[in-house]
Amino acid sequence: VREFSNFDEGWDKTYTRLMDNINKGKPTFMFLHTYELHIPYLPGRHGEPLFAVGNYPQFPLTQDEYLRFDEDLLQIILKDFRERLDQSETPESFQRNQEIYNKFKNAKNLVEAKTVFESIPLEQFDLHQKKYFSHLNLLDSKQLAYFRALYDETISNVDSKLVKLFSLLSDPKIGKNTILVITADHGEEFMEH
Repeated sequence: VREFSNFDEGWDKTYTRLMDNINKGKPTFMFLHTYELHIPYLPGRHGEPLFAVGNYPQFPLTQDEYLRFDEDLLQIILKDFRERLDQSETPESFQRNQEIYNKFKNAKNLVEAKTVFESIPLEQFDLHQKKYFSHLNLLDSKQLAYFRALYDETISNVDSKLVKLFSLLSDPKIGKNTILVITADHGEEFMEH
């Protein structure tokens, strides 16, 4: 499950647990995995944008903006479930998609549609992503530069969190018996290929 709500709190809790175990003399394995560098790039988690220049209100800067259920998201959902109906491979998946599509289509207002949305947790992440990307014009170099800058800001945010980890590991009683491995599976392409 990807959670966006407690990014800072997650790091702080992890560091606190690490230090508790070390102070108790417990051998500790810490696996710190972050989705911070994946979309959505939300620099508003940490304050005002540092690198992003321009005015692109269609791109959310905070978690609340990203997770907002609005008419735009509802239209994306309706389109998505119409496509799912056409692509259903089994009668069961067709029936499920038809039921969900009808619930959205027959919702009397956004509040009712949001209730339906909250009942389909597996799809929520993908549908928020579709809304996020629906506003990106890859042919607009200024907009693409803005999008890259948002990504750079997430890198800066993670770097600031890693400084604290490296500071903890610089303590001789921790560092002398510690192996640190940093790995990544990919970067972002930003239409470079």
